[in-house]
Amino acid sequence: WAEIHSLMGTRTKFRLPDGTEGWLNSGSSIKYPVNFESRRVEISGEAWFDVAHNKSKEFLVITPSLDIKVVGTRFNVIAYNDETTAEVILEKGKVVVLNKENNTINELEPDQHFILDKKTKIVTQTHINAELYSSWKDGLLILKNETMSEIAKRLERRYNVEIILHGDSLKSSVFRATFLDENLEEICKLLSTVAPVKYKIHKREKQPDNTFSKTKIEIWMKDET
Repeated sequence: WAEIHSLMGTRTKFRLPDGTEGWLNSGSSIKYPVNFESRRVEISGEAWFDVAHNKSKEFLVITPSLDIKVVGTRFNVIAYNDETTAEVILEKGKVVVLNKENNTINELEPDQHFILDKKTKIVTQTHINAELYSSWKDGLLILKNETMSEIAKRLERRYNVEIILHGDSLKSSVFRATFLDENLEEICKLLSTVAPVKYKIHKREKQPDNTFSKTKIEIWMKDET
């Protein structure tokens, strides 16, 4: 077996023995047999795939909550262990989403977003612009009518930080913006210029074991303390 890890705060490009290419997002990993006849991979975290077409050999992605079967296509998978949902976003081609008993849950067409609630097993499926969801691999952060709670989660993974949101009105506030490889402080500054928010970035603190804590960021609405 071979295994590739993408460190927190980074994204990592990979190429598999069959010619399939892809990217791992921050804190993600992919595992596959060196003898790649089976075209089977296991992932944890978020990964984008551009699967090499081979009609005679399907490509199988294994995650802790669901599996994805394809022949040749481009799609994004979100399967972080600490998240309450697992997601599949199809950009091109067709995929079949399977449960862990190998039964078909749904078949996806391009620009469809599949979400599985891991606790209730409830499935939702919507039409979206798939390229917006996979833009992270190109260094873009595209926010399209996303709540601050959703944005904070994405920023925590991307920059390996802890974000504390104060107030329900802030958590539910919706934003639209596009960022290209800006650092976290620049993103906070830009958000504060287009929305009534303020923020404070705390320096990393040295721990007793000589490691350093994550950078911590607090965000408030300007009319709240």
